[in-house]
Amino acid sequence: MQYETKKYTITQIATLASTQKLNPDPIGQRPPVDSGWGTSQGIIDSIITGFSIGELTLRDIRGDDAQEVYGSGTDFLVIDGGHRIRAIRDYIAGRFAWGKMKYSELDEAVRQAFDNIQINVTEYKCTAPEATEIFRRLNISTPVNEMERIMANDQSEVARQIRTRTRFYREYKNDPHPLFEVVARNQAPEKPTRWESKVINERRVWDRWVAIALLKSEAKGHIDAGYPAISKRVDEDDEISKKTLEILDKFLDDVCLVSTSCNRQFNPRMYSLFMHTWFEMLSRDPKFKIDNHKQFGQKFFKALAHLVGVKSDKYEDVKREFQIDLNKRERIEVKQFAKNAATNFANIYQQREVANLFLEEMGDLFDCVTIREVKRSETKYNIQDMLALQDYKCEIDGLPLDIENAIFGHDLSWGKGGNHDDARVVRKIHNQDMGATTIDQYRRILIENGYPVSPELV
Repeated sequence: MQYETKKYTITQIATLASTQKLNPDPIGQRPPVDSGWGTSQGIIDSIITGFSIGELTLRDIRGDDAQEVYGSGTDFLVIDGGHRIRAIRDYIAGRFAWGKMKYSELDEAVRQAFDNIQINVTEYKCTAPEATEIFRRLNISTPVNEMERIMANDQSEVARQIRTRTRFYREYKNDPHPLFEVVARNQAPEKPTRWESKVINERRVWDRWVAIALLKSEAKGHIDAGYPAISKRVDEDDEISKKTLEILDKFLDDVCLVSTSCNRQFNPRMYSLFMHTWFEMLSRDPKFKIDNHKQFGQKFFKALAHLVGVKSDKYEDVKREFQIDLNKRERIEVKQFAKNAATNFANIYQQREVANLFLEEMGDLFDCVTIREVKRSETKYNIQDMLALQDYKCEIDGLPLDIENAIFGHDLSWGKGGNHDDARVVRKIHNQDMGATTIDQYRRILIENGYPVSPELV
């Protein structure tokens, strides 16, 4: 790692930034968080009135592999001072005013003096991780958080798949996922449409939400998705399968559709609990499908109000036993457990427990979700045991049944969520013909059509 300090005029800085020779908003840096021109106006005010705005720190990528990402026309990436550089560039471009005066309206002498002000600039020849460490050391009062450190890797394909879903990047020419849509109304600053936060991707929290969902998509269910696991996945940068990305986008689509259909914005806890619940359903059936997002969302939000809300006393002081880790079960207040487990992304057991808690509270989902058990039937040995418990009679017609003609039949069809808890041993021909009807419904059909049925069941 090498560096040297130079002096740049305001004009030189603005020219480098406007021509993208200097990228003031590189992929690996913290996204801009200002919701208006207030901070930028303060920077310009300091420059014009003679106050220092401090030193700028750049990363020289000429001849570096990073140019494969940013293009051969980009020579520098900002390490520290991105907002100051963008303020200088945007003021000179006429995008905002200082007081009531835009750059073009400044007195000529003031404008020339402004243009020729010199600022110290330190240029580093370093790697992306070294640039992150430099930024950390320069910003002790506002240290880099773990996700910002992870996403500083601007050459990882895994990081690219994460960040391109949360924000547009000129280098990728990507379309962010609609879940992270931002809009500006009546010339107001852009704001998220589906998140309660007024700040866009503050300190890369949206990147974190996508990263956790990505790891869960690869696992097809619950997994350790804490910061160390995310960091390891980004750094190792193993290929992501097409199937994983399909699952990830299906999840993001469902969050977006529930938000839109229920007219609800998500906050971190709400999103986390929805994510655990969604991936629990995925673990039960990789092909599950939410058929009615409004109904599903209404059931989820009602469960949310009961389990973590302050207005409901349904679970007030109610305790249950939960799996805390591999070897420990503990009796805890339901609401407290749900709140704590929501964002415990490294603990597989608590993710599963809180997801099951939500699915229990949401009740019957068959009117809005198609979900099946992955294991459709049982072994011949288990069917024989069940048949013995049924006195070797078919559950539907009540007549004698041998093992060769026996099969598990679901009271609710497997395709609509039937599971082994409601399964009985039935005659194969009945299981083929009963379709989506329940056992009782199909038995009545047989009776009406004159099919032989045990007198005890008529």
